[in-house]
Amino acid sequence: VYDGKEYFDIWFGIDPLYWGITAFSIVAYGAVLKNAALKYNKPYGTNTLEAPQPLESKPFVQKLDEDNIPTWKK
Repeated sequence: VYDGKEYFDIWFGIDPLYWGITAFSIVAYGAVLKNAALKYNKPYGTNTLEAPQPLESKPFVQKLDEDNIPTWKK
């Protein structure tokens, strides 16, 4: 409010320089994160590898059997 009249502040009271620094930081962090993901992720699948090995899977074991807990039923 200035001289009894209310104005809309598009910067929410923060200096535009700091808005710019914040926006640049977010974009730079996103670029670093994207580059790291592209560098260190290994492709997997039938389109990326000639003979991909299947993921190791084991048969399902119930929680009670896995932890050797007796059943509550008699």
